Amino acid sequence: MDIQKIKWFLWNLAKEYIPNRSFLKKIKKMYKYSIPYHKNAASSPDSLLCHSEWFLKWTTIKPEIIREIGANYGQDAAGLAEAWNIQNNNVYCFEAVPEICTEIPKFYDFNVFNLAVYNHNNGVKINSVDTKKKGNSGISSILSAKANNDLTKKEILVPSIRMDDFMEKHNIQKFDFIKLDVEGCSYEVLEGFGTRLKDVKAIHLEAEDDVVWEGQKLFSDIQKLLTANNFEMMYFKKFWKQSDSIWIQKEYIV
Repeated sequence: MDIQKIKWFLWNLAKEYIPNRSFLKKIKKMYKYSIPYHKNAASSPDSLLCHSEWFLKWTTIKPEIIREIGANYGQDAAGLAEAWNIQNNNVYCFEAVPEICTEIPKFYDFNVFNLAVYNHNNGVKINSVDTKKKGNSGISSILSAKANNDLTKKEILVPSIRMDDFMEKHNIQKFDFIKLDVEGCSYEVLEGFGTRLKDVKAIHLEAEDDVVWEGQKLFSDIQKLLTANNFEMMYFKKFWKQSDSIWIQKEYIV
C-alpha cells in the first residue's frame, strides 16, 4: 500500500470515529483530500477543490451528480465527489482513450464510459499520446496539435456520442455539474447537447484563446454559445493560450 492510500485510509477512519467536526476540518486541511490517484494522472484530485466551497456559496445548486467529460484517470471527479459528499454511483466519467479508461475502475467505483463525447454518433479518431508519461496523459485529442505533433504516438478509433442522445437513452432530466476538458473540442461537446444544454446547471471547462489544435473553435465561440443558452460566466483564469472558466445557468446564481 503506497503513502497516498495510507493517508486516504486514515482520513476515512477519522471521519468514522472522531465526532469533533472542527478537529476533522483540521485533519482535512492537513491531508488536503489525500485521495489515491493514478501515477500517470494529468492532475491531482485537489486541483478543483478551490472552487468547491465557492460553488456552494454563490449558487443554489446542491450537487448530487457529477459528470466529467475527458475524465483522464477520474481524479478531478474523485476530488469533487469527496468535497461535495457525492456517492460513487452518482459520478460519471467519460474518457475516450481506452488504456486510460480501463484504469479508472482500479481506483474509483464510478460509472465509466469509454466514449468520445462529441457532436455526432459516428465514431472519431483520437490522436493518442504516450499515456505512461506523467502530465502527458491528458493531451490526447480528436484534433491534431498545431505544434509538437511528435507527441502523437498512435491514432485510435473510438465510439462517439452526442450528450442529448445519451440523456435520452438514460432518462436524464438535468445535469448538476459538468467538468469538461477535451483538448480543443469543448465547443463540439457543448454543441452535442443540442436543446438539452438548457438542462445543464453548471459547467467547468477548459478552452483556448489562441489556436492550439488545428481547426478548433476558440473561447469566444464557446462564450457566444453559452451566453445564448442563459449561462453566465462566474470564474475565469487564463494560463498560456488556454483558460479555465465556470459557467452557471442564471436562475441558479445567488
